[in-house]
Amino acid sequence: MREYMSTFKEASAGPDYPACFAWLLVFACGAGILLGPIVNGHDTYLSFSHIEVWVNALRAGDLVSVWTPVDANGFGSPMPFFYHKLFNLVAAALTIATDDIVMGFRLSVLLFAAIMLYGVYQCAAKLGIDRTASLVIAIACVLSPYSLICVIERGAVAEFSANALVPLGIACTIDLLNGKNRTWSALKVFAVLMLLLLAHLVIFVAAAGLLILCALYLLVRSTRTGVALLVASGSALLVFLVLVYVPFTVWGSYFCPAQATLHGLPADNAVPLIRIFSPKPGSWFGWPILTLLAGLALQIRSRNDRYARVVLTSGIAALVLTLFMTQLAAPVWRLSAMFDFVQFPWRLLSIATPLMFIAFAGMIEQLRPTWRRVAQIALLAVTVAHVVGKVDVLQQTHTAIPLAELRHEIPSAEPGPDAGGEYFPARYQARLTATPNIPFVKASSILPEPRQLVESHGGCTFEGGARIPYFRNLRIHANCESAGVIRVNQFSTPFLDVSAVSTEGAMSQPVAQTPFIDLPLNRGDWTIQVRERTWIELVRMAWQQTLTRAI
Repeated sequence: MREYMSTFKEASAGPDYPACFAWLLVFACGAGILLGPIVNGHDTYLSFSHIEVWVNALRAGDLVSVWTPVDANGFGSPMPFFYHKLFNLVAAALTIATDDIVMGFRLSVLLFAAIMLYGVYQCAAKLGIDRTASLVIAIACVLSPYSLICVIERGAVAEFSANALVPLGIACTIDLLNGKNRTWSALKVFAVLMLLLLAHLVIFVAAAGLLILCALYLLVRSTRTGVALLVASGSALLVFLVLVYVPFTVWGSYFCPAQATLHGLPADNAVPLIRIFSPKPGSWFGWPILTLLAGLALQIRSRNDRYARVVLTSGIAALVLTLFMTQLAAPVWRLSAMFDFVQFPWRLLSIATPLMFIAFAGMIEQLRPTWRRVAQIALLAVTVAHVVGKVDVLQQTHTAIPLAELRHEIPSAEPGPDAGGEYFPARYQARLTATPNIPFVKASSILPEPRQLVESHGGCTFEGGARIPYFRNLRIHANCESAGVIRVNQFSTPFLDVSAVSTEGAMSQPVAQTPFIDLPLNRGDWTIQVRERTWIELVRMAWQQTLTRAI
């Protein structure tokens, strides 16, 4: 009884300083996102150009865009079909709502940071961690080295959005493992995986694969739980196979997917083992790895304790994922060309980072109340020290982008939206390969100069066809006094369905095997329709090609 009262006094004495500190960091984080500078990171300009594409699509009423007519010197690109969608859709919607792309970007980052905060908090709470510890762990995860690098240094907002969703998936999985309404929990796991599929394909595949491994293990111990998790994760992978993998494989061959590996393959991008232990502010791994290793070492003796099992399970999983980012795993990455799409092994930090912080929650929860508070404050202090150090490093190595430039109010120095040219038609692959330093110059420099959207040759004239930022169904009226050609300056690809019908019922189709859309027309009045195909059409056509080849 005396020991109980002593513990109670320890727990209730004085204000809750860790919670106050954590809430202060929450508000500081929000203020930094909404008011801080936007750094010229590796993908920052690219991210804004992607948002612009989705803004144009949403304004045209197209929620599932597959083509943008403005990229690649105005000759069009399938970037919306292939690229990660979730962050861009959210940012585009918020841009339209606020009429400001910068505010749309900031609010989207804030939203996904809040989702991560909520997800990590829920993970800790579902493991029985108290509110203060859950909040401390959650804000520390939001401000982890990987999150800061994604948003500030790299501008890799698609990775950040996926990173934010992973804790939600873990929380739903914990519910399932606890036997809490298995059907509903499995549906929530499936829903989060679908959001991950929209957010970032690589992280989705890694997360779904890990859940399937977990489900297979659970089948040995708890059939119902294992089956529920296997159905949820297996169904998500089936959706990926049907709607994404096969269509991407088929249509990717029409373009230059090899350009996506300009920055190296996974084995090339694996880091030396020593690098993951670097405590420097610029480190992608930093203090969480060192803290995790120390915590795991201390847990070995108490591995039968409930929280020790949480630490060991999540901590070892995080450590294994982290080791896959090092050169120790390079032989594994070389086993199959299918692994090449991962490109950067550090993307696994999207899953490893939340697991580390769940392990930290379990470590802290095992301490006596007084030491628990000390550990929470120490964790937040280390987090703040790293953030300050990171900002100082960025000030020395990166410049802030004028916001007026991002809004196109002043001329832009951006490298362009075409990245390495992976969305150019396959006929340009040889020229892209022969161009040195293509990631650091405008890939569109190898393309023909920009032209009007529609041109006429021979005896034809036309009405309509003005250059517009987006179209779902473009109609052009042509009058031909004699035979001629109407050219639509968009790349000729299966993503656009083109037809021409005269007032007399005659029809014309584009000339095959030409770079652009050339329609030969005889004398008469013609209506030309250039229609963006739907996602479902492209999926159906891809499967038809795949099954035809198989037969």
